Amino acid sequence: MPFLKRVFQPKTPADREFQATLYTRLETGYNIAVNCNGATGLVVVVQVDKGPGTKWNTIYPDRQIEPNLRILQVNGLSDCFEMVDELRASSEAVIRFRRPVKKRLLVIREPRSKLGVTLLDFDASSVWVDQVLDLGAVPEWNEQNPLEKVTTGTRIVEVNGVSGNVHRMYEQLRKEGVLELVVESHGPETANRKALGSLGTGRLKCGIPDLTLAKQGWGCVDSEAFTGTSIATPETHGRSRKSFSPSPDAFGDSELELSLELVNHVPPHIADRLMDRLRSAEAARQFVENQCEAGSTLSSNFSVPGLPWLLISMVFLAQATAFLHGAAPMMTPAQQTLVNHLEAASPAEVEVTGDLNFTCEAFLWEAEREAMELQRRHQQLQAAFSGALEAASNWVGFLQKATQRRYGMPEVLR
Repeated sequence: MPFLKRVFQPKTPADREFQATLYTRLETGYNIAVNCNGATGLVVVVQVDKGPGTKWNTIYPDRQIEPNLRILQVNGLSDCFEMVDELRASSEAVIRFRRPVKKRLLVIREPRSKLGVTLLDFDASSVWVDQVLDLGAVPEWNEQNPLEKVTTGTRIVEVNGVSGNVHRMYEQLRKEGVLELVVESHGPETANRKALGSLGTGRLKCGIPDLTLAKQGWGCVDSEAFTGTSIATPETHGRSRKSFSPSPDAFGDSELELSLELVNHVPPHIADRLMDRLRSAEAARQFVENQCEAGSTLSSNFSVPGLPWLLISMVFLAQATAFLHGAAPMMTPAQQTLVNHLEAASPAEVEVTGDLNFTCEAFLWEAEREAMELQRRHQQLQAAFSGALEAASNWVGFLQKATQRRYGMPEVLR
């Protein structure tokens, strides 16, 4: 029996698991290739191309989305194929990742003995354990080290000091004698029993190519790209996605509030202030509509023929004049402070991608500008309405005096 020895066991970090929230569009997808093994239930990241994953990595260097991360959950789903389907059908993916445990194994392979594993290329620089056989050096290692087993899904990243080249690693694996292996394992013996560690979110974009790496034993992702769109959840592939509550009172937060808090860790107080601005603008719009309706009702009470039509025409004319020539109102100190804060937080140049995906700061700035524009329009409408009522009142007075002079009616003393 060959002599096998565990050289060292790295300390397992407490935050091996982390959570990331990625955003994309249906047309592009997440641009992250994964490998799904239905037999073991493993879903492992194979490749991260330019898109949501790379942008997330730029923002959160301590929680990198990289090859050989195991995906534990996608939007609360933990089944292997359900997670893949959810990635295809969703525009927002809350993904729980688990980092593998790196181990160094010292295996002595006897002459004419087998290694005892079936290997596949993971990428150009590492080898993937597709199957562990019954006989060989690695199965004997598993018998002697039940808590440090080499299992299906283990990634070999170094053989006898050789790394970064699959062909040279295979040459070393064919040799007899001492084999020093550095592996990354996802087996149940490496499970992190502590609670979920760091949390993170990001509003990102892009699509994913497929990499079919295994020819047997693995149920790989097909050539159809993972898809997604905005926060609103469409139906794709015959599956209906769950969305946020459309009612602000259903769970305490509206869809927009939840989405603001999910985008790049927007602080709740900023999201609250922005929502207050939007609600104020909506209240202003409703107020103007009510005032216009009240003005129309008031004009219909006059008995002079053609006066209702005249009053309504004057209201619309005054509104149009105010829109064309009205000056923007002065901002209050609180409004100016918020604008200055957003200007300082927003980048000097915003990258405009093909799908108009802006950064969080630019999104907040655009929303603030929209709220300010609505408030400005509200004040213009108020001024126009007041001017129209004043003009209508003067016109009514003129008609009353003209009628009194024509028909000899006594003037009403006020």
